[in-house]
Formats: sequence, structure tokens, C-alpha cells
Amino acid sequence: MAVSKTLRSISAALAGCLVAFGGGTLSPVEAQSTWPPGFYRRVNERRIRYISEDGRMCQVLNSQQMRAFGGADQVRLVGSRSQYDQRRTSTGTCPWPDGIYRESRWNGIWQYLYTADSERYYCNITTFPHLQAYIPEGGNANLYILVVPNRSRLGLKRKWGGDCAWPAGPVEIQEIPGNS
Repeated sequence: MAVSKTLRSISAALAGCLVAFGGGTLSPVEAQSTWPPGFYRRVNERRIRYISEDGRMCQVLNSQQMRAFGGADQVRLVGSRSQYDQRRTSTGTCPWPDGIYRESRWNGIWQYLYTADSERYYCNITTFPHLQAYIPEGGNANLYILVVPNRSRLGLKRKWGGDCAWPAGPVEIQEIPGNS
């Protein structure tokens, strides 16, 4: 009796999944579009790709960029023949998330990446007091700045904003995961 009840539960769950995905009659194109947004890596590759809500795809540049996105533990590992990336529009390298960064060769110059009115920008912070104005009161600047390799292309897919304006009030900067 318990086995029968378990089988009915499994059947009901599968039926619910089939309804959610169009009654179980998905074409190969429709099946490919059911991959949820997120980060993916094939077991036989080092390359990590991100699939967005709208199905576009970009490639993560390096481990520091993945860390800025929240860390490698959110990457879905898929088989070497997985077709999660088929029939998708590749947008090239992923843009860096908003935040404060410093390329390892640039001491005393930080780049602030931000979004305003749906446009992405980046600007330079060139003094430590200016940098402190972007850090929450009492915060440790090192927890909010991610040092990245030279040539990390921080301004990729962003408009140059020159020197950053001094903030008039609190700026919403997120602490970098694992920066302790």
C-alpha cells in the first residue's frame, strides 16, 4: 500500500511538471528554452557561462568576476555534451556587476561601477577620502573593494563617467562575498 501511495505521489508530481512545461509535448527548441537562468559549466571545460532571463548568454571572464557575482558555488555543473548553450544569443564577455574595484597594478585608483536610469557607467575614485565617502559609515573599505587582475575590462559594456562625483548621501554598495 505504501509503495502504491508513493507511486501515485510521484505520478502526480510528474504530471504537474508536464503541465508546467506544456503538457509534455515540448519540441527540442522549447525544451532548450526551459534551462533556468544562472551560471553553467561543462565538466570538461573551465569556461563558465551565464544564461539570463531572456535567454541571452555571456561568458564569465575570470574567477574574480565569478566571485563578484557571488561565488563559484552557484555554478551548475553539466555534462560534457550538454546543450544548454544551443540556440542562444551570445553577448560575449559578461559585464562586471556594480561595485568598487581596483586593478592590481593601480594603487590609489579605484573604479566605481554603477547603474543609473537603466544605463551602466563606470568612473574613477582617485583619493582615499573620496573612496571612504562610498563606504558605509564604520565599514572596512577592504570588505567592499574587489582587487582584480590587470586588464579585467571593468568598463566593458559601460559608459565612461570620468572622475566619480562625491556622493551627497549614502551610496548602496554591497559587501563583496568572501572579502574578509
